[in-house]
Amino acid sequence: MNDASFYSANYYRGRERAEREQADQACSIAIRRIHLELADRYRELAEQIELPTPSQPVTSAGKQAALPVRGEETT
Repeated sequence: MNDASFYSANYYRGRERAEREQADQACSIAIRRIHLELADRYRELAEQIELPTPSQPVTSAGKQAALPVRGEETT
């Protein structure tokens, strides 16, 4: 994870916390659910950023080989 990703993940973690705080203060169950749904989405975004990206294999020519796309056959 690079510095920009770290800050982005932290941003989403902060938004998640804020939404959970709003859910705790919500005056109705419907509004509480909306805030909790948003919090879950922010958590998912942060987790996606935090996941390590697999390094691409390097060919004998020193170039990065393209990784196969899911569903495509490899030869």
